[in-house]
Parts: sequence; structure tokens; C-alpha cells
Amino acid sequence: MKTTRASLVILFFPVFFILNSNSGASEYFSTGMSISFNNAKFVEYLDSPPIAVNDTFVLVVGCGNNAISGDVMANDGDPDGDPIALTFVYALSTGSLSISNKGVFTFRNFDGFVGEATFKYRICETGNYNSCSEGIVVIFVKNDNDCDGVADADDIDDDNDGILDIHEGEGLIDFDGDGIVDCWDIDSDNDGITDNVEWQIENEYITITG
Repeated sequence: MKTTRASLVILFFPVFFILNSNSGASEYFSTGMSISFNNAKFVEYLDSPPIAVNDTFVLVVGCGNNAISGDVMANDGDPDGDPIALTFVYALSTGSLSISNKGVFTFRNFDGFVGEATFKYRICETGNYNSCSEGIVVIFVKNDNDCDGVADADDIDDDNDGILDIHEGEGLIDFDGDGIVDCWDIDSDNDGITDNVEWQIENEYITITG
């Protein structure tokens, strides 16, 4: 929003005229004031638009979890302190989204999708749609095979069987050909005996927790 203000320098000049009386004497009379505007200065104040900061979130899916909530405006603001509101959301790449004008959202992932879900949003000064800014939201959707709340990409034991992924092929080996890679398969040779039992020394056995 633009606000234009004028700063004026006002000079006052008294006005006199000469009256000649019948006696021939001259007298001066003040009749009022003459006003002159000089060096008027117009200063234009520009209102800074709000600032939308891009956001990233991580959604770990699996075991029934497919949604995440957050606040995209938590790190946004207006340099002048003007109130702001979310006015528009667009370009949702996947999934479904509900969001309020205060930026609080819930994203629901489509079953089976793993990757980056994105959308864009616009914030404006309240009541001034000419002073706006846009931000991008990226939600990293990551799989969690063993439901321990740690994304497989960050989990050193994806099936939580006590055998590290580096010993189970890091997702590259499917020993028994059942379509489940060994690091996700708690019985990678499909013999009915879990890897947790077959791998460990008898007197150092660790029970599966996931």
C-alpha cells in the first residue's frame, strides 16, 4: 500500500496599502495576510510486501501412517508488521491437501507414493491483494518398512531383525526370489526360520522387536 504525504513550508506576508487622507497625510493599514506555498515536498512511503519462506517437511509412510500436518506460515512475516493471510494454494503435485488461511495444513499421501510432493501458496497483506509473496512447500515422502518411525533411507536395519542392512544387501539382493529384498525380509531364504535366529550365535540371541 502506498501512502503519500505532503510537507509544506508556508510563508506569511502582511499586505499593506497606502491611504491618502484629505489632509494629504499618508497612513499604512494592514488588511490581512497573503499566504505563499514554497518548496512543497512530497514524500512517498512504500509498504514492503510480506515475505514467504519456502518450507520442507518429511512424511514417513508405512504401517497405516499416510498423513502429515504443519504450518507453512510459521516462518513467514511482513517487514512492516502488517497482518497477513494465506490467500491461494495451487500446483499440488500429488496427494490431497486441506489448508486454512492461517497456513495450517494437512497433507494426505496417495497409497504407494514415495518421493517429493510439492505445492505452492500465496500470502498477502490482509485486505491488500497487491502486496503479496509466494512460497513453495516440499514434502519428502519416505518409506518405513519396519514401522519404527525411521525412514528406510536413514534406517541401518530396515526390517528391524537385528541384522544390519549392509549385511543384507542394502536393498539389492532378494535371495529367495519372493519379491522382498533381503533387508526388508525377515526370512530371506524362505525356510521358515527367521534370519534373526539363523544369523545369531545361540548364547547371544537378540529377540526381534519390530
